[in-house]
Amino acid sequence: MKYSYYLILLLALFAGTHGQAKMQLVTGIEDFIREIEGNPDQVWLGLEYSMEYRIGDLFAPYAKGMVGLGSGDDYLLAAGLAYDWQPFEKVTGFSIALQTGPSYTNVGVPHSGSHLNWTTELAIHYKYLMLGYSHTSNGGIYSPNSGLDMFLVAFTLP
Repeated sequence: MKYSYYLILLLALFAGTHGQAKMQLVTGIEDFIREIEGNPDQVWLGLEYSMEYRIGDLFAPYAKGMVGLGSGDDYLLAAGLAYDWQPFEKVTGFSIALQTGPSYTNVGVPHSGSHLNWTTELAIHYKYLMLGYSHTSNGGIYSPNSGLDMFLVAFTLP
C-alpha cells in the first residue's frame, strides 16, 4: 500500500472516534475541462469528516483527505469551515454548502508553485448524495498558480 493511502486511513480512524460527525466517501475527477502540463487527469478518492456542532451558529469545521488513483502518490489534505444553506424549507435533506480552508498537497508541484494552498468547494447536497466543484490554488502567492479543479460526487456514510 502506498504512503498516501495511510493518510486516508488515518482520517477514517479519526472520524470513527467521534459520535457527532458526518463522514462522506468522496470521488472526484480532476481538471478534465482544461489540461495542465505535467499534471495528468485522474480520478480521486477520499473521505470527508465534518462536525455536527456549529461555530457561532453558522460554520461547521471539516477535514478532508483525498488520494489520486492515477498515480497512487498524489494526495490532498484540507481543513476549514463549512456553511450550509437550506433555501427550501419544505424540501428536507436539500442544502447548498460552501467550504473553504487551507490545504496541503503534493499535486502538480512545481506546476502549482506550492504545497500549501487554499481549497474552496461549492456543493449541492440531497439526502445522502452530494455533487460539487472544488478549486485548490495558492492564490497567486507563488508562481505558477495553475490550481487544481475537481468535480465531486460524494455519498454520506451511515
